[in-house]
Amino acid sequence: MSDPLLRLPEPEPVARAGPPALPVGRQLVNAGVIDQDTLLKSLTLQQYIDAPLGEILVSNGDADRGDVTRALSVQYATDAVDLATDPPTPAMAQAMPATLCQGYCALPWRWFGDTLLVATNRPDLILALRAALGPRAPRLLPVIASRDDITAGITALYGDHLATRALTRVPERISSRTWSLSSPLGVAASVMVAGLLVLGFFNAPAELITGLMVLSVAALAMTSALKLGALAAQFLRGVPADSLPLSTPATWKPPRISMLVPLYHEENIADALIERLKKLTYPKALLEVVLVLEAKDQVTTRHIRR
Repeated sequence: MSDPLLRLPEPEPVARAGPPALPVGRQLVNAGVIDQDTLLKSLTLQQYIDAPLGEILVSNGDADRGDVTRALSVQYATDAVDLATDPPTPAMAQAMPATLCQGYCALPWRWFGDTLLVATNRPDLILALRAALGPRAPRLLPVIASRDDITAGITALYGDHLATRALTRVPERISSRTWSLSSPLGVAASVMVAGLLVLGFFNAPAELITGLMVLSVAALAMTSALKLGALAAQFLRGVPADSLPLSTPATWKPPRISMLVPLYHEENIADALIERLKKLTYPKALLEVVLVLEAKDQVTTRHIRR
């Protein structure tokens, strides 16, 4: 990486001698990465979805992330960094909270004096990030990195903290994370229930079986009643004859969606599953598919990597 910017006593974006740099789309057309028709289609799609042009091109397979990263660095007159070969040190986790890193897809990369160099693929959000950090936030200077590298960097820098936060998000008194049959209370409850079942089986087997059947029928009846109630509510509410069809507001844009797909010892269906996920028609720039694997399930992990 060239570093004339990093040797400045007061780091600032590089001043341009001429007119502003071309936007990403025009740079990619001029470089022959995409053609004019692809650019126009992507710009048209951008009017209906809330996503940067570069993300649209990458997610649709029209451009490589490296090409978009380099074009962004030219447009915003800053450096591009490779977080895979030059990641932030663990101490950088103290520079920004993990929630802001996730929300703004940004990663604290280096300190230069009192200036924080922030790796991002959305340099247009750097002022909003600065405001979110509060009045005591340091001076921020963006450097460009790919979204995949930033996401991997957030995981490496904050992974343990985020995992702990997820596990302890619900207060312990209303959480199920402490439920365990091996705990003293769990062992006592298990022994008591098992003892009652054994006593009932030997002393009153007919009454025990009858009681279990009554409980099963009651559970089935309650489930059926709930379904019938929902059906009755649907018919009673009805739809007014003069109602107009629902219309989508002109300003509405589809939201970003993260789809979590848990897999455990599923190497036999992984190929078919991925092929089906590829056929989803939701805008790819707004869709994140996360395959959730167990750390101990190395068989499925190796298969997914291949």
